Amino acid sequence: MDKLLCSDDEIPPDGFRRDSWNDIFRDWLERSKIQGADVIEVGVWLWYNVWLLLELGAKSVVWSDYNSNVIPYAIRNVQKTHPELAHKFKAIPDSVDLLDHEIIREVLNTKKRVFVVACIPQVARHKNQNFWHDDIAHYYYFEDCQEEEWNNIGLGLNSKLLRKLREANSEAIAVLNTAVRVWEENLFKMFKNNWYQPEILAKSIIPQCPTTNLSFFESLEDSGILECQFFEDPDWKEHISAKEAEKRRLAGIKIYHEMYVVQWNPQKQTY
Repeated sequence: MDKLLCSDDEIPPDGFRRDSWNDIFRDWLERSKIQGADVIEVGVWLWYNVWLLLELGAKSVVWSDYNSNVIPYAIRNVQKTHPELAHKFKAIPDSVDLLDHEIIREVLNTKKRVFVVACIPQVARHKNQNFWHDDIAHYYYFEDCQEEEWNNIGLGLNSKLLRKLREANSEAIAVLNTAVRVWEENLFKMFKNNWYQPEILAKSIIPQCPTTNLSFFESLEDSGILECQFFEDPDWKEHISAKEAEKRRLAGIKIYHEMYVVQWNPQKQTY
């Protein structure tokens, strides 16, 4: 599974680099019930999950990304490494905001068994803030998700995805890679409020990405909204605050947080 053709020098400057998030998600996607399903991957990066989804028996995979610069690289990688599977995927060359594209809508409207697979940002930033070269992969705009109930704790984009999925196809299943920096209780409430029931495929603890600014989480603690969940060690023993986590990150010291891969199964909506 390490056949990436693109070196770091070849990846576009604003393209996402492989890290622990990628590896955890890929390793545990195999537990999802994806065989025979039509799959929509939101946030394809360079194709890392696409050929795995096809090898796991997905009937087809439609992929997209908010950062359209990465799509040619993804197409090239699949065509060169798995040409025998190329007829099963369809790449959307445009910049796509979650499910907002006619090709995706067609899949959601016409296919019987649909999975949406996504690993999308869970750190909010304001449009007047500038961070780093790959900020599209790590942050979403707070202002674009203000209508979402869970936006104030960094789950606005995930909530928006689930709401749009529910509206488009109430039987579709979502498999998401989700950090647990704002506690499992809040994470599960957000999904259940969108009428999805969790099936945990995997839990792990991973290093916090060293290039992701944690000031958003500091602001949550400073304002008394909630205490965030970071650890100073990979054994979950020593909990530290977001302020301490950011201090250590800036000093080049590793910090950690939990990561879940969860299959979210739709519930029947009651009133």
